[in-house]
Amino acid sequence: MDIARKVGVGLEMSPDLLTDEDSVTAFAKRMASEKPHAILLHLQDIWAWSSAGIIADTGIPTIAFAPIGTAVTALMQGFSMRPGAHAISSSEAAPMEHAFRMVQSKRLYEESRFLLLEGKEEKEETVESLGAKVLHQPLTELSQSYLALSNSREAKDVAHSIWKNAAKVVEPSRKDVLDAARFFVACKKVMQKNSANAIAPYCLEMLNDWRQAMEALPCLASTIFLDNGISFACDKDLLSALSLMLGISLLERPGYICNTIPETYKNQLILAHCTCATRLNGFNSPPEPLIIRSHAETSSAVATQVIWRKGQPVTVAQFLSPTEMLIDSGTVVDNIDTTTDGGCRTSVALTMDRMQDVRTKLGTHQVMYYGDHRAILEAFCQLYRIKVIHSPERFEPSVEAT
Repeated sequence: MDIARKVGVGLEMSPDLLTDEDSVTAFAKRMASEKPHAILLHLQDIWAWSSAGIIADTGIPTIAFAPIGTAVTALMQGFSMRPGAHAISSSEAAPMEHAFRMVQSKRLYEESRFLLLEGKEEKEETVESLGAKVLHQPLTELSQSYLALSNSREAKDVAHSIWKNAAKVVEPSRKDVLDAARFFVACKKVMQKNSANAIAPYCLEMLNDWRQAMEALPCLASTIFLDNGISFACDKDLLSALSLMLGISLLERPGYICNTIPETYKNQLILAHCTCATRLNGFNSPPEPLIIRSHAETSSAVATQVIWRKGQPVTVAQFLSPTEMLIDSGTVVDNIDTTTDGGCRTSVALTMDRMQDVRTKLGTHQVMYYGDHRAILEAFCQLYRIKVIHSPERFEPSVEAT
């Protein structure tokens, strides 16, 4: 109960002891009718795994906890490896907290509204497999909000704080930072007006069509939102926004949305983008160093360069679709000096696990997190029937006959 309360999950205890097939079947029928968000079973017999399977047949996400000694591998494998289930055999508290966070994360999707700013049409849809609501809206409202903030006290305070706490400011002027802070405040207001708790503006449309109206770009706003536990994705990328939200809820830390670039000589993967969160160790942990830079492609406005800790294990994950997740891992080996080498301002070099050639890395707009979280992400995917994909270990070049 204490762990559920800590996570913020409501737990309703059933007084029933399920001791035979009839009681198990009756309980399963009751759960199918009541449709709870998940079922937690406490198994106290090595032969109870088949009963857990009957309850999981309801289609309701089912978590089975078995104390050490009641989870013989040969008997638990069928349940523990089935979609829609999660098995815990441990004397530690952490696995139970992880399980509750998985349930909480799915509920967060169902209660969330993602705001995608692009184009000229306004429409609303639902990501059926996750339950998230998505509102598509033109950038016009954001532009109007930004222009109305020319003398915003909040924007000035944000700009002052950013300038004061940055490890270094390279290209941008104080006005550039103030404009970026205005963009952050404008995003807040548009989200509040539309009852959204996640946002993804179309950066390329802003670069091409809106630069005369708005001097700022979203990069600094993204850093601030992510450091405060709010999903902010680039390029109207809903899948990245969904990925970022999962890290915020399940892993309790912000992620870094980034593109993957192979360094073929060193066989390293460089993850690069114009924005990055700083509280990579967790929301209550000290931030990593932040350098205020210009946006690389335009040599203007404000982007953020964050210095990642060398030797840090990381997880790189991404929803490829609402029912598929790509999960890989690696280790930080370097931060690329984009002042001399060019490219996106935050550029982090990795060596990858289980990957002999980095050219095999799948996906775009990955989300990278401090820590090795493959196991908990895979467990979440299993519980909610999301297919797990890993990048291939080897590169197999195609050879044509001559």
